[in-house]
Amino acid sequence: MRSKNNSSISRVIKPRLLIIDDSKDVVDFLAELFSTTYECHFAHDGVEGLEAANDLIPDIIICDVQMPKMNGLEVVRILKSNQNTRYIPTILLSGYNSRENRLEGLRAMADDFVAKPFDYEELRLKMSNLLQLRQELQNTPPRDYITEALDLNAAEFSIKERELIEAMIDYFSTNYPDNKLNIDMVAKHLNYSIRQIQRKIKTITGNTPMDLLRTYRLKQAAAALLRHKTISEVSEACGFSSPNYFCTCFKDYFELTPRSYQKLNK
Repeated sequence: MRSKNNSSISRVIKPRLLIIDDSKDVVDFLAELFSTTYECHFAHDGVEGLEAANDLIPDIIICDVQMPKMNGLEVVRILKSNQNTRYIPTILLSGYNSRENRLEGLRAMADDFVAKPFDYEELRLKMSNLLQLRQELQNTPPRDYITEALDLNAAEFSIKERELIEAMIDYFSTNYPDNKLNIDMVAKHLNYSIRQIQRKIKTITGNTPMDLLRTYRLKQAAAALLRHKTISEVSEACGFSSPNYFCTCFKDYFELTPRSYQKLNK
């Protein structure tokens, strides 16, 4: 017979799930569905949810859209702008399933969007897939932040150059869905004139800031396509002016159409 200590050591550690929803019925229902496979934690509004996410650092989050104090879209935006929580897979739940609602979720950088009433098996598989992808990324040898975001050889940069490029990437990460983002906005954020930032970034990287923004958007779009988003949704959510322009840029960069990329990576 095993001792109590040995039994607790051998117990499988469950992934930590944070459910953010103001409806007690929904929280209780989700807890009933997932308590056997997840360690479930709860928050009943957006503000409480942010506090819980920062305190617990859960493995995955399910967040309602319509909530008091702070809605789910704003919760996700804040989570994704925080270095401690930006990589936590987050699924938005909503009673609305229009194209615009899904796009709003994508613009907020949610990892997926599920409409209420939801299908249990669909939600379960989406959660499982996101966790598996996160685990694979954690097991992959780390790549440099700049290399990962823009395919640049970061080893070639000085400390000051790295700081500038990373500041630009951070700005891209929260503003790339805005298709009106332009060089003037980038220059002002980085405290340079347009001419200065154009010349400086071109000298460091061989690319203009807008070239690098397009690369950043394309890499975000590629990740979104693998989450089975439509080409139109991905195009708009990633800041491209039209689906046709997005498809042209995507094919130039990846040498595949978005549709072919999805099929190849199923």
